[in-house]
Amino acid sequence: MKIWIKALFKMHTPAIIRPYLPLDGALSYAYAKLTGFKYENEEGFIYDNLPVNRYKYIDELPIEKTFYDNGKWFYNISAPIYNPSDKKTFKTTITRKYIEDIDLWQMRFPNIENVKWNYNDKSAKGKEKAYLIPVDTFYVPQFEVLMQIDEKDEDKIYEILENVKAIGKKTNQGYGFVEFVDIEDAEVNNFVYENKLIRPVPKTLIEDKGYFELKLRLFTPYYVKNEKYTDVCCVDKSFFE
Repeated sequence: MKIWIKALFKMHTPAIIRPYLPLDGALSYAYAKLTGFKYENEEGFIYDNLPVNRYKYIDELPIEKTFYDNGKWFYNISAPIYNPSDKKTFKTTITRKYIEDIDLWQMRFPNIENVKWNYNDKSAKGKEKAYLIPVDTFYVPQFEVLMQIDEKDEDKIYEILENVKAIGKKTNQGYGFVEFVDIEDAEVNNFVYENKLIRPVPKTLIEDKGYFELKLRLFTPYYVKNEKYTDVCCVDKSFFE
């Protein structure tokens, strides 16, 4: 039987995340650890551009999927659900080395064309220059993650959730550490929980109630271009307040 559950987490340190993005990535990594990274020596790609040895774990999460529009799909899992009055954001910076990827660095540092150096000029002259990139961190004392599972898989998902220790980026710098507490049953109807759209949902699948619209990847990794599995999605405005 298919059921919706909510997993409660405590947040110990602020996280560098986009609060509206689902947490399938954190669960995928926890699952990979539980399997001993069983695909680490595999070759090839899934979904055209994702190396099997890093991302095959995405396909195997015990979470229900929604399929639509000639094979597109996404997991029935939420972004972090929290009390908006508890949310705090802080300005900080992270260090990034320059990489010859203009699209990426135009996003990180829009003025990079005017300040970047030539690799030939920098060779054999010490460490490559790093840049401080401004970011926002996000903090709430606790949050929930909602997901639809098959009831027979509850023990399996519980084990995965117990192994989720961090969310977001730069955990090696102390960001995004969390602690799993427990799971409970939840009532979710058409991806709405307590009047909140819990994740980005393709706009063709849901009634428009004044949501924001963003073109987004449908599943992790959200930072990798994958146009086949990208769609214009409705996003609840409360994630931006």
